[in-house]
Amino acid sequence: MISMAFIVYTNPAVRYQTTTILGTPIEVEFTPVSYTWSW
Repeated sequence: MISMAFIVYTNPAVRYQTTTILGTPIEVEFTPVSYTWSW
């Protein structure tokens, strides 16, 4: 990558994931608290 300014934006909105544990459906809520980029 050439040395240039690079702006990165993300949305820290709550995310939901539905899964099943031992035959019981559950909904898990994820809230991002930090992000790491490595180029």
